[in-house]
Amino acid sequence: MADLNELLKKRIIYEIPAMEQSRVTKNRIYKTVEERDLLLDVYYPANMRDGEQRPAVIFVHGLGPAELLKHIKDCGQYVSWGQLIAASGFIAITFNHRSPDERTSFKDTGEDVDQLVTYVREHALELQIDPEKLAIWSGSAGVPLGARSALRGTPAFVKCLVAYYGPLDLRPMQPGWHLTEEEVHEFSALTYLEEQASKLPPILITRAGLDYPEIHAAIDTFLKEASAKNVTLDFMTHPAGHHAFDILDDVPRSHEIIQRTLEFIKASLNTP
Repeated sequence: MADLNELLKKRIIYEIPAMEQSRVTKNRIYKTVEERDLLLDVYYPANMRDGEQRPAVIFVHGLGPAELLKHIKDCGQYVSWGQLIAASGFIAITFNHRSPDERTSFKDTGEDVDQLVTYVREHALELQIDPEKLAIWSGSAGVPLGARSALRGTPAFVKCLVAYYGPLDLRPMQPGWHLTEEEVHEFSALTYLEEQASKLPPILITRAGLDYPEIHAAIDTFLKEASAKNVTLDFMTHPAGHHAFDILDDVPRSHEIIQRTLEFIKASLNTP
């Protein structure tokens, strides 16, 4: 438990000025299910003016035990990502969703993410968010969840998808994650690539060289198909990077990838 607590304290290894000056609104309820409130936090740039609306980045976390995920948005990784995005001039949304278990299916978890996106757009005016300019950042096992929300139906308000060290094809994960064929189809980014490649938003994918073989296989399959279909795609590999390299590996390559991620998000959200 001590190791887990230390891991939850870790911030991303990349910083820019004014991160600590960002303003945060915490613990806003976006959904209540089975008498449990699911919460979101909003990070604002320090120079945000009253009545101003700006594009936003939504952060979709991965999976894990329910008690861990209950407060995952408050861990160092997501607090510092929220601050980084705010210091870069945009609004950041971090939130907690449920994890699949004996009562909650993978589809239930995906619906949490969908409903978070819907909530952000429906409350955009009071949150000071431009509802037509959203980016979705997803990490680890959250990548299938974020990809489904970003790609299914190719919503015009999603300007880009960022996928950090997570599977984009769920077939390699199916046995270990105990997924149904329907879940594999619905939550694989590969599905939407095959259905509507020409309409997908720009996608940035990162791959950690020391990651799990199943994740490598899932990323590599998507990259091959996406390249063949001429999808707008950025790919950055971290040959010596671990899963969660953004908090674990304080080396130049990690800095390069995070910096490029910011550039990618800025270019995508600043488009008309």
